[in-house]
Amino acid sequence: MMPQPQTSPSPSEKVGLLKYAWRNLGIRKLVLERRFRALEQEWKTARAKIQTGGGVPTNILIIPSDPELLTSSTGDQAMIGAIMAHWRKAIPHAQIYVAVANDGAATAAHAIGLKPLHLLAPSTTFDAAIEQVSACEIGTVVAMGADVLDGSYNVAFSGRQLMLLDLVSRSGADSYITGFSVSQDFHPRIIRLFDSLDSAVRINLRDPVSFGRFRSASTAQSNLVADVAFLLEPRVSLRTEAIGEWIAVQQRDGRVVLGLNCHPLLLELEDRHNIDRFIDGFADAIVDFADRRPLAFLMIDHDSRGSSSDALCLRPVYDRLAERLGAENLLYPDERLLADEIKAVVGDLDGVVSGRMHLMIAAMGAGTPVFGIDYKDKMEGLLNHFDLPTDMLCTAADFMRAGEDPAERLTEFVDRIDTIRAQVARAKPVVRAAAKQNFGGAA
Repeated sequence: MMPQPQTSPSPSEKVGLLKYAWRNLGIRKLVLERRFRALEQEWKTARAKIQTGGGVPTNILIIPSDPELLTSSTGDQAMIGAIMAHWRKAIPHAQIYVAVANDGAATAAHAIGLKPLHLLAPSTTFDAAIEQVSACEIGTVVAMGADVLDGSYNVAFSGRQLMLLDLVSRSGADSYITGFSVSQDFHPRIIRLFDSLDSAVRINLRDPVSFGRFRSASTAQSNLVADVAFLLEPRVSLRTEAIGEWIAVQQRDGRVVLGLNCHPLLLELEDRHNIDRFIDGFADAIVDFADRRPLAFLMIDHDSRGSSSDALCLRPVYDRLAERLGAENLLYPDERLLADEIKAVVGDLDGVVSGRMHLMIAAMGAGTPVFGIDYKDKMEGLLNHFDLPTDMLCTAADFMRAGEDPAERLTEFVDRIDTIRAQVARAKPVVRAAAKQNFGGAA
């Protein structure tokens, strides 16, 4: 037989092979560790040159959890909005700056009334960043904690955020980390970095589970608070009014109206090839669920960041549900809502099934029960704030695993929804007070 000609991989096949090697063969970990070590050396050199400025500067600097996209995550919008509202009330004449990594983030900053500083651009050294901070008379620096500071996603990213915060603090600014999550994958290098931070930095953890993990791992002083996004106020708009009218019609027809959210990050990076299987399993469970109780569903798109965008899962889920249940009891808004609009909408819903932490925060902050699809084991602590049981959590694996019955658990959630709502209402004032503690004794 004649030998078959060998063909070269197509461009898409090459990309797939590179992604597999990056994610599964340890290359990503090695590269990020190397970046961290280089940043650490630069930070130590810059720290030795720090000089405390004179005077009493009053301007504010926010170190965001996403300096590249800034507001593509609705959760980031919520945290930024709450932080801005606090400082505009506390120091009305202060200029509020935000650290960004590129021109796109700078444009997004201007759009929400913040002044961008390119402190986190790849080419910006720590020395250059501190020079900019000094020129802007920063009196307070607030790092948005979220879930990016424990090193579980990217040790180099977490390191750079914390090193910049440390340097600004050592320059004389009051320094805070708003409440953040600590997963079981708390990176050892980041633990040591927390131990080395300027002792004046106020470190806040946003839930009891994260607080316990942090105190067990680090010698740094820390405080238990609630997520700062609980302080975001809802905003009614023409878009929210239209959605509210649809919800009211569904409720008048006797249906329980639930928000639905899911996204690719519910699968770990090495399992992301199973995304279609998860989408199928999630849609199957919702169809089964809808056969058991009279339901209507509002698709809530909460994040639009590239490969982690909610629409990558939520749109195909909607299409599957529309095909099998009909579209009359489904709504997928044409435009993505802003964080304060989402908080207004979820207050009208009977409940929310959410794969996003900050959608859960918006819902419970509005008094609405939630059923969470957990990832990075970070939602248990949120339920702890409200004294709610963890049986209102499942994982992406539950929707793909034979023998699991998420539809049964969702049905139990709906059957207890009035009791859950009453518990959320009782706990809400206490949680909101805990969220205010993000700013401690600040003005």
